Amino acid sequence: MHEVSIDRLRCVGCGLCEETLPEVFQVDHVAADVIVSGVDGALIAEVAAVMHDCPVAAICVRPLLHPAADDDDQECDREEEHRNIRQYQREHRYAPNGHLVQPHHAERLQR
Repeated sequence: MHEVSIDRLRCVGCGLCEETLPEVFQVDHVAADVIVSGVDGALIAEVAAVMHDCPVAAICVRPLLHPAADDDDQECDREEEHRNIRQYQREHRYAPNGHLVQPHHAERLQR
């Protein structure tokens, strides 16, 4: 069993994943979401192909070692995810509207 997740900070909502695998992905007006909790069997190969085709590398697939994780493990995962998000935000510059700013436009925001 594998867990599929979307980095909503990276996702641009292009719809490629939903178009290819609508049984796994769903795109709202902002970004994609995973609509199944675990993927296995032949479907994992299709998800891996979509992951490699994602233009912004927003899809992550990892083995689900303990399908029945307790609350402490889930809390640790949430804390790790929040740390990763904060690290990503520190490494990248964002405009006031939340969009990623290209490095050559960053000086304009500082004015």
